[in-house]
Amino acid sequence: MKKLLEPKRLNLAFLVRHVKKLFDPNRCNILFLIPLAATMLGDKEKAMTHEQLMGVFPGNTVVAEIAKGTAYTYVRRGGKTNGLHPTAGKVSGNWKIDGDGVVCVTWPLPNDTIKNCSKTVDLGDGKYNWANQVIRIQKGDPKKLGN
Repeated sequence: MKKLLEPKRLNLAFLVRHVKKLFDPNRCNILFLIPLAATMLGDKEKAMTHEQLMGVFPGNTVVAEIAKGTAYTYVRRGGKTNGLHPTAGKVSGNWKIDGDGVVCVTWPLPNDTIKNCSKTVDLGDGKYNWANQVIRIQKGDPKKLGN
């Protein structure tokens, strides 16, 4: 009787052949899908609800490291934002959170309008993933942007 994973029989061709089967679009390998689904639906990867977001964003400052430096956005209660962009300086905009927990921020700039909408995932330790970027929340308005 052959051993299934005998080390001397486990070679690169064997691995390639079986990995290709896992990714064959004409086959559904449940052993591959179960861990994938568990990863996608894990608690840490779950998008925040409208209620959770309303407890985090309004009245606090979002800090984002962007290509040109650090950007700060004070999220005012009532839908307005005041920001400090590393190259554009002080900017003002609007924000809203819809019933599905999608956070949208709009920045009307002199030559353009920037609008970003995304679900938010709580990463822990005051960090969040929003619009495929890790952001931090600082309590209140430490940069005095709301004045």
